[in-house]
Amino acid sequence: METSMEESFSYDENLLDKKAIRSFVRLNRILGQFPKKDGIECVLCQEKTKIRNLHDMFKAYACAVSCLVHHTKSVGDADLFVFFEVEDFVMKKIKRREMCTIRDVLEYKRDTKEMYEDALREQLVAVYKTYFIEDAIKINCEQDIESIVYKYYKLADDCLRKKFTAKSLELILTLLFRRNELIRFFKVFSSGKKSRAAFKLALLFTLKPESHISTEILLKEFEDVEFEKDSLFPYSGNIGSIRKVSKMLEDSETDIGEWFKMQKERIYWEECVQMWAANRESDAAAMDNSMVEICIKNKRYEDGWLICKNDVEGTNVSVSKACILCFKGLKKNPKSNAWKARIGEIVEYSISTGNVNSFHVLIDEVLTKLYEVSPSHRISILRRFSKMISCLHRSEDLTVDFFKGLQELCSRCEDFETRNLCIKYSEQAYEEWRKDRKKKFLFFKRQGLQDILIYRTLLEIYGSMKDCRRFYSVYQDLLKSNIELTKELCIKLEGLHIQDCEECILKRNRVVVNKDQRIAFNFLNKP
Repeated sequence: METSMEESFSYDENLLDKKAIRSFVRLNRILGQFPKKDGIECVLCQEKTKIRNLHDMFKAYACAVSCLVHHTKSVGDADLFVFFEVEDFVMKKIKRREMCTIRDVLEYKRDTKEMYEDALREQLVAVYKTYFIEDAIKINCEQDIESIVYKYYKLADDCLRKKFTAKSLELILTLLFRRNELIRFFKVFSSGKKSRAAFKLALLFTLKPESHISTEILLKEFEDVEFEKDSLFPYSGNIGSIRKVSKMLEDSETDIGEWFKMQKERIYWEECVQMWAANRESDAAAMDNSMVEICIKNKRYEDGWLICKNDVEGTNVSVSKACILCFKGLKKNPKSNAWKARIGEIVEYSISTGNVNSFHVLIDEVLTKLYEVSPSHRISILRRFSKMISCLHRSEDLTVDFFKGLQELCSRCEDFETRNLCIKYSEQAYEEWRKDRKKKFLFFKRQGLQDILIYRTLLEIYGSMKDCRRFYSVYQDLLKSNIELTKELCIKLEGLHIQDCEECILKRNRVVVNKDQRIAFNFLNKP
């Protein structure tokens, strides 16, 4: 076949690459030098084809593979890079989008461009299959198109294979690794020179469930092996697929075991992402929520935040998962203002929705845990909760939880600013609750358990702060309320204040009886 490139108006001509054309011209010349079998019809050798677009390129590639497999009697020494560059080009044109990161998945859109690329991929594969028909069943070929590099290696006799350098073998193994062809890979790996890079690729292949070689056996077998010094890696050339493998093989650790551990974690994570991507279209809400949980378990907090941020309508990721993610992210990066801002963003957004369940989550997952972060972050986040106070009237359980959250902070934090804010917000929330309670008093003559818990929690806050004035004020409100003060309640209330407080005005009189003359307080009393 005489190969050339012509002017064309084909819609995919811009996808061609002059370097790939030059490589194919060189490949054509190399194949022409090999001895041929008699009586075989070969398009590559008998026809003149001009490469004007991708379809022509795939036809030419199929004809080249067919010539090598069916028409070529034997092969001689040749530049493997030429074979590699041609195959690498056609493989790139039919490969599917790789979904290895969270960002890859979130940025993917099934738009017109994607549909065009899918259609073009199918057309190119169809062209290839028209001009190359395999005689045998493709058991070990994992791709839609056959590997011309491997077919060349397979035709090489033992004498020629012995001449293959470690670099040449690394090139073949790199391509087979990229093609995910495990059996072919180990056939080449086991019969040639061994480099450190080739051994690393073999280790990664042992992680596959279908691998017939275990990691332990391979490590033991090569424990004392001295690897070839001549290597393709680290690679600094301009072939992207080799650069990608080179980056994966690089490591700052001299110990292969440590490198392998890191790669194992990387592969596991990519599998998680790919599974999430594959199932996301059927139920985005469930999948996103589950993936955030996986991000939390694997400490991939930035990845989890990308999912939360992408959920602009707030329907996929639960508030609980978002809060846990952000809080753990802040604890891992205690000096990060970004995570502080993200927690604040979640708090403000959740409050703006007015969803009571979200309020409970914010209190449980953020407010009650603020003692775990630095005072500066704590104050900044705590201030966001001031907007929740006006919503507490929606549920007395919510009011109780809010006071308990403040009480938790008061008991665990020693800094003045945190305690001062807790006092301020407790007063504001208490006033809102009292106003709402007065409205309800027209309908309910006896107060419930929530009222008792609110009084008790407030008294705990002011008692722990030794704030006698506020403690006494709430205590007076309690006595004036319709709450039935049982003996057990009185005993609990009695222990909420420091009994040896010298400034406490409650210590003046030792015994007071409530208006029913039934319950005695030891020192909690009216003046």
